[in-house]
Amino acid sequence: MNLLLAAVLLVQDKTAEEAFQKIEAALEGAKTISVKFRADGPAEKGSDKQEHAEGTFILKEGNKAVFTWGQWKDGTFARHFEIISDGVHLKTGVRTPKNYTRSFPCVASRVGFIVGCDFMRIGADKEGDLGDPKTLIKVLQLRAGEDDGALRTLKYSLKIDGMAIGEVTTAYDPKTFKIRKRTLESGPGRIFPGRVTETYEDWILNKDVPEEQFTLPQEK
Repeated sequence: MNLLLAAVLLVQDKTAEEAFQKIEAALEGAKTISVKFRADGPAEKGSDKQEHAEGTFILKEGNKAVFTWGQWKDGTFARHFEIISDGVHLKTGVRTPKNYTRSFPCVASRVGFIVGCDFMRIGADKEGDLGDPKTLIKVLQLRAGEDDGALRTLKYSLKIDGMAIGEVTTAYDPKTFKIRKRTLESGPGRIFPGRVTETYEDWILNKDVPEEQFTLPQEK
């Protein structure tokens, strides 16, 4: 590799790291996060059938969260997933674990919501603090990718709790540093086979979110 090319790649990597830090800092510092998303990918390994999901993610200071999405497999409704925390209790009736939502901004910046939903559900089953999410959700080989129209892209390898998950391409707005699209590609032997793409209709930080959004459903 000649010195000029090496210098260019070094500058690109530094720019990618700075962009990623700005994306994470904005999410970590936000009082509220509101995202509407959709996801498309293969229904199962080796299948031509497609899976589609649409959902909403809302996070507020005070351990409050709403995460809900519906899933369709090959055009047929398959299931509904929902987590609600009013800051004290979860929808399931158990107390909200300490620092339960601490990992959610990291899920939003590094993983995405379809893969991340399992991480949130695991957190809901824990009685204590999950620990530092950045030690569990690791970004490796971060680099700049090709532009996607007006969007810039970041590429990296993803590991969760030491397990290799796949290769991620995140497209973001270089003016606002809001994520607009993310693709996860997994090869043979990975736990999420195929290619799953999430797109984000809304990615709003510090929006006024009324407390009523986090009201737990009444028992019948």
